[in-house]
Amino acid sequence: MTIEYRDAVNNDGLFDVLGKGFKAMADLATASGTTVDASVEAFLTQTALHSGSQFQEAVASVPGALRSWQASGNSLSSYMADACARLVIEYCQANKASIPDNIATALAYLVEEMEADGYYVDASTVALSLAAGAANSGDVQLLYTERRGDGQTEANALAEDLEFEVTSESAGTPTISVTGELAYDRLNQEWPGGSGVNTSFAAVSPAASLLSNGDFEDAAIAHTPDNWIIRTGTAGDTVRLTGPAIQTIAITGTPSGGSYVLLYTNAAGIKRAAPTLAYNASGADVQAALRQIPGLESVTVETTGTSPNYTHTVTFTGVGGEVAVLTSANSTRFGTITHAVLYHGHDGSYSGSSLMFRGDGTTSPAIYHALTLAEETVYFCHFWASRRTSEPETSSASSSSSSWSSGSYSVSESSASSASSQSASSNSSSSLSSTSTYSSSSLSSHSRSSNSSSSQSSSSLPAYELKVEILDGIDGGLLHDSAGNALVLDVDIDALSMTGHTSQWFSFRLPKFVADPVYLRIRTSSPLDTAESVFIDQMTIARGVQLYAGGPWVAAVSGVTAAMLEDAWTLTVANNRGGSMQEWFHRAFDMAGNGLLLPVAGTTNLPDSLIA
Repeated sequence: MTIEYRDAVNNDGLFDVLGKGFKAMADLATASGTTVDASVEAFLTQTALHSGSQFQEAVASVPGALRSWQASGNSLSSYMADACARLVIEYCQANKASIPDNIATALAYLVEEMEADGYYVDASTVALSLAAGAANSGDVQLLYTERRGDGQTEANALAEDLEFEVTSESAGTPTISVTGELAYDRLNQEWPGGSGVNTSFAAVSPAASLLSNGDFEDAAIAHTPDNWIIRTGTAGDTVRLTGPAIQTIAITGTPSGGSYVLLYTNAAGIKRAAPTLAYNASGADVQAALRQIPGLESVTVETTGTSPNYTHTVTFTGVGGEVAVLTSANSTRFGTITHAVLYHGHDGSYSGSSLMFRGDGTTSPAIYHALTLAEETVYFCHFWASRRTSEPETSSASSSSSSWSSGSYSVSESSASSASSQSASSNSSSSLSSTSTYSSSSLSSHSRSSNSSSSQSSSSLPAYELKVEILDGIDGGLLHDSAGNALVLDVDIDALSMTGHTSQWFSFRLPKFVADPVYLRIRTSSPLDTAESVFIDQMTIARGVQLYAGGPWVAAVSGVTAAMLEDAWTLTVANNRGGSMQEWFHRAFDMAGNGLLLPVAGTTNLPDSLIA
């Protein structure tokens, strides 16, 4: 026995009857919010032309009476919704006697039966678009999707502008608050309005990613990032890890007193000062001082020599690109401070070490990472990507030579053009500004696209791609979510920036009953040309946050440039409300609150025209 969804002869199928009930509720809402309201307002406008005081007193109670009448209309709609719920329960119990007198259970059963029997309703189209604030300073990326854990579109998402703003600057994990537009009750004549959401969530840093070593900083084996498996390609050749910049700070002349300040110029050209250091500061002191500068929180310092004539070797862990030479303001007695570059770093790196696929004309590199994730759960995968056409050992900004070999750096003595000296007599007048703000448009080596890649794959893709895929095994096939969406991001390599880095991301959801672990694979679809390289950095997997029941899912990932208070975004949600049956099921029975959607694909349509 199956549920009688529709009876074209007697018109007493479940959806035939519900359609009449929904039509009555729709007419009530229209009359309350449009027809009657407009008529009463026209009457009050006209009566305002009459100046008689007693007459005005007589009509003064009309607006309140209108609101009371509207409320009674909402009450009638509530009674009708309860009657429709009772109808759903009884139809389901007629098919399966064990269904309890509970609308949520009955609705879940109805959805299952409709899927099994091939019945479906008309669909709504939901689309999301993001606009970042023009004055944003950080490189936090906001990610979003209209697809829920089973891959279906959240058809009951409300059309509105959702406003996001950084409200806490916690290092690496800024807090982002979100507010929606004014909300109305589902049966109110003013519905739909907005979601009324007012909540917050934290950005996820690469260190907190569900993907370990996605920043490619750790490699016990040369050019083989920890927790990753190189399946195709050769470590140190077609698969490499770039190294962080290395500089030295040499204190000579045996200073006998005074102090000095180290100055760092970031990728945006902003100069910042470290706390003042004593003339004989130890390596630990220098490291602690440098780590006070935003962006240098992970640098390390190794020191040789005898106090006070130390040479401090600074490794710029976590700092991407070609790092500018440190300078100093020297106030030591008799001391000289010399800065030298041993390795500039590679401008293909976004932050410290990065994964590089190097072209040889014949190999399509592929690298894998095992993942243990929950099924039918929304996740986002984000990374920064770039490409270059030069060898990684050559740095255009440096006259010194260096190489990255066998897991360690091999560097030459820095030449005069890559070093700078400051003695006590010079008393450098460099700016000691410790705070600045800047627009994202001013970023050079860390430039980024304002419109990150879509979470949906294009149907017409270039042949030359960087592919990020979720597989069901190390040699398995590409996974699809429960709705049939492929878990893959295709990136046009030719479209990647040659001078900066672009934000790339996609949302994905594992299907039911998939075996652990699954594998994330990064590969190129075809061999890269000789001397061409693709760089991938700060790959992060974060679990999605649903803003409200039936609404979009979001996440945020942080990068190398700290977010500033009031960095902001607007996420515009569009919904054409094309599926009236779906919408009225939600309005009458709170489908979103119960995590349910009627099927929108099958063999037999239950059209919106039944609501008539």
